[in-house]
Amino acid sequence: SKPNARPDVVALKVTTPAGALLFEGEVGSARLGTGSSVRPSSAVFQTTPGRLQFDLTILQADGTRLDVGAMDFDVPGVRGANPVILPPQVFRAQSAREFRDLIADVNAAPVPDREFRRTERLLLRVPTFEPGGNAVQVSAKLVNRVGTLVLDLTPMPPHEEAGQKLTQFDLPLARFAPGEYLIEVAAQSDAGTARELIRFRITG
Repeated sequence: SKPNARPDVVALKVTTPAGALLFEGEVGSARLGTGSSVRPSSAVFQTTPGRLQFDLTILQADGTRLDVGAMDFDVPGVRGANPVILPPQVFRAQSAREFRDLIADVNAAPVPDREFRRTERLLLRVPTFEPGGNAVQVSAKLVNRVGTLVLDLTPMPPHEEAGQKLTQFDLPLARFAPGEYLIEVAAQSDAGTARELIRFRITG
């Protein structure tokens, strides 16, 4: 591939091991504030628990192929009646305007990074699912690497999207010293409780 080539488009095909086609199309860049009206920045489809096969072709904006790849992903099944915390999403913003844009966009692409600067502000979005349809209360707290409570996070007004409840938390990082931290997330309903840990690092 070219040393200065930049990936802009992913041609994505998603199938089941039996060959059923779940999604086929192009997904554009998810850079904040540069969403394209031509290509979506995410792939959305319905499936059942089980293994999925992803075939990817990475392209430049002009259609030049940069790379190809394939991967499998196992969609977990929901067992029991306890609430389920779906993969929490972390977003970074470097200004108040970026943060407002993230709050308003339920389809924003989360960042895979888990290292952030003290000048940044994080948005934590926690989707949950409750098999029995009961109300779910989501809480989160920030703890340091030895487990000492640093801050109880206050939930922002929730979003309702595609039948899932999305609870959001605002976490500006300027007040915290550099180091390793964890966010402990809990989802509680009348049926039970689920917990999730998110590890990250704050740099100078």
